[in-house]
Amino acid sequence: MALPLQETSVSTNRSIAQILDDLELAGFEKVAQVRGKDEKEIFGKWKGIDFRWSANTKDVIDAMIADLGERTKTQIRRKDNRGIAQMQKIVEKAERVAWRVLAEQVRATTIAIRYRTIEPLHGFAGFMTVNDKGGAIDLAGLLTQKLADGELKPGNILSPLLITREVK
Repeated sequence: MALPLQETSVSTNRSIAQILDDLELAGFEKVAQVRGKDEKEIFGKWKGIDFRWSANTKDVIDAMIADLGERTKTQIRRKDNRGIAQMQKIVEKAERVAWRVLAEQVRATTIAIRYRTIEPLHGFAGFMTVNDKGGAIDLAGLLTQKLADGELKPGNILSPLLITREVK
């Protein structure tokens, strides 16, 4: 069964433009696209808090390969002519799909923000970053990794983050 959005013909640039427009409509400031060597990213601010969005092309490639038949997977592993051609198509398609998936996610979240059913900070917490001496830190990614590695336990997560609850 084909993965959702796998056959999208929407270009990466069009998806990025939609994300930029949606973020500005939701009240983000200083929204900008940055193109690195191999990676494109979008940056924005909301009430002085930094956010960063980028498409996860690598995982989309892995999902597309996993969705292939065994014969095609073998050709890709062997790196024969058919496998190389197939892999090039997958990589090209994966970038479009990854940015389309992100654009759809941002669109749904910004619609909820505009209807005031969620706050930008809640809807985009997974994209929030803070700057440290070593550069930008992805807070949600760091927290998720520490939970997965067992360094933090869900029951005592507030203490290491120096977060306290007000008792009302």
